[in-house]
Amino acid sequence: MSQNNEETAECGAALCGDTGLVSARLNIYTGAEGGSGSITCYLSQPKNIKFFCKEECKAEGILIKTEDVRGQNGRFSTEYKGKSSGRGVLTVTITNLTKSDSGRYRCGFGTDLVPDSYWDFEIRVSDGEFLLTVFKPDLLSEFNNV
Repeated sequence: MSQNNEETAECGAALCGDTGLVSARLNIYTGAEGGSGSITCYLSQPKNIKFFCKEECKAEGILIKTEDVRGQNGRFSTEYKGKSSGRGVLTVTITNLTKSDSGRYRCGFGTDLVPDSYWDFEIRVSDGEFLLTVFKPDLLSEFNNV
């Protein structure tokens, strides 16, 4: 996966990508089927309710919705860490990636239908080897090795 004026580098994690705080582009992460990885969502205005959903944040698309620091739903988990700056970090982890995990996701604070702060991204799951396309020079994501 590469485009003009972008750096392409091999990635040693199962799931990786660009984690710009604000971007006009949708952040895209690629991962190998069977692998696992974490995506860090940097959010402002942290609230009690944290959520993670696939496609539209409607009943069937809501994977995790919790007021707790950690949330778990099968292969999906979240962990919240507050920052002294008032910002929050919500780390989403997906284990045992499958092709059906490909798609758009949203993580955020507040209600899933009217979030106070959210972060959209896309995951693309491939059969094996993959490349990371870097849109910005400063990667802030954490990667888990398989």
